[in-house]
Amino acid sequence: MIYKAGEGLGHSGSPEIDKITVAFFDYLLPFLPDYREKDPKFKGDPRKLMRQPLYTGDWLNQQTVPFSQRHFIQGRYQTALPTREVATVWGPIIEK
Repeated sequence: MIYKAGEGLGHSGSPEIDKITVAFFDYLLPFLPDYREKDPKFKGDPRKLMRQPLYTGDWLNQQTVPFSQRHFIQGRYQTALPTREVATVWGPIIEK
C-alpha cells in the first residue's frame, strides 16, 4: 500500500492520485499468479521492494528521493516507492 495525501481532498480522489494507483497496480501485476495454470504460484515477492524500495516519497512535501537519501525525510512522512515509474508519478525526484 502507498499513502499520499492530496491537498484539500479529504476522502475524495483526484486524477493525480489515480495515476499513482495505476502505476502501483502496474508494478504489482507481474507478481500475481496465472490462475489458468494447474498450480498457480506468485512470481517473486512484491513486498521485497517495499521493504527496501528504490525511492522514498515525502508525503508532506510531495517529493521523492532515492532510498539511500531517505534520511532527508522525517520517518513519519516517508512512503516506500518500489520503482522509478511509481516515484516519478508520485512527484519530482530530488537527487541530493
